Amino acid sequence: MRHNPMICQCPDCGATYSGAQRSGGHCRDGCHRTFRSQSAFDAHRTGPYSNRSCIDVTATEGWRNTDRGWTDQPEMPLAAFATRCRSDEHGQGGTQVPLGTPDAATARTEASA
Repeated sequence: MRHNPMICQCPDCGATYSGAQRSGGHCRDGCHRTFRSQSAFDAHRTGPYSNRSCIDVTATEGWRNTDRGWTDQPEMPLAAFATRCRSDEHGQGGTQVPLGTPDAATARTEASA
């Protein structure tokens, strides 16, 4: 395996995770789970700073495991993938345009009208 400075490996459990800043991380002090975001990592820790512990995300409602780690965020609705926001030519405003629309210029013209 080629060395990637953005990929880390836990020396205790062998799990690999992104070492990118603000990407969540891996809980090396407790449960050895990997988290999708920094806020998810922080949310799984409880108690005073001097005596932190992990909640059991596998048994706590609202948590789900994704291909990038555990998160407490709800799944994005499929409808959100069906549209994207296109800005006008000056980067101001925007309009929701169904993916696959062949003429983006038409959408920009209609949005600025």
